[in-house]
Amino acid sequence: MKIISGEIKEDSLRDCYWKRVHFKSDDESQKTTLLICASEEYIFSLFNTTEPEEIKIKQWFEKIVENWKSRKDEIFNKEVYYDPYANTPEGIENILTFLKTIL
Repeated sequence: MKIISGEIKEDSLRDCYWKRVHFKSDDESQKTTLLICASEEYIFSLFNTTEPEEIKIKQWFEKIVENWKSRKDEIFNKEVYYDPYANTPEGIENILTFLKTIL
């Protein structure tokens, strides 16, 4: 499996961190896109700080990608996956709305 992982982006207007990841089968006959996004509040509470270290955020995103990679060929069942993280259901809905605009 080939993984093309974009950079983590911070959206200060929406107070979130997000990343786009492309998964391709070895023969490139199958592919899917994963959009991961976490609200700042979620990140702050995850690391118990209002100034999380960039390396910790990067490692957290890498762990999320590894979890998706572990699904192996099952990951190709859909063209796009959204993986939102927020502290409230409203926050998750806001993140999903945002992710659907950046596809």
